[in-house]
Amino acid sequence: MLFVITFHLIQKFQLTQMTPSLPSVPYTTT
Repeated sequence: MLFVITFHLIQKFQLTQMTPSLPSVPYTTT
């Protein structure tokens, strides 16, 4: 279960880095 949380955090971090133009809405690209 901890691995899933870590993976989610990493994914969110990567999303934020890939979308520097949209730091306020990084989940909108999902």
